Amino acid sequence: MLRLATLMLLLVGACVPSVRAQSELEKLEQMQELKTLLRALEKSKRNADEAIQVKAYQCMNAIGDKSFCDCIASHLPGALDFRIYVSILSQTKTALKYEKRSSRDRVLIDNARMVREICVNARTP
Repeated sequence: MLRLATLMLLLVGACVPSVRAQSELEKLEQMQELKTLLRALEKSKRNADEAIQVKAYQCMNAIGDKSFCDCIASHLPGALDFRIYVSILSQTKTALKYEKRSSRDRVLIDNARMVREICVNARTP
């Protein structure tokens, strides 16, 4: 009977993963999660870089000043492309119905105007 109990304990022990095996499995899962997050981060960076290139291209087609366009493209918030930037700057706040806009839209409008000032002042000696 004692041998049977010992044998059963050995079989149960063999079926339950050891603490070390669980730890290794957890490490492996964490590594997979980190790899997934890294891929997502790299994709996000590629998308941001592409958006900057598009903004610079649009600006160059309209303005033709590389340093100014590079500044605009790199400083505009992600939600604003060059066409929206031009639309914002070519209208008064009243025409944009600034006061009726959401706080998010007001921040984007303010940021577009601020970016223009930054980039114009960067060109002025």
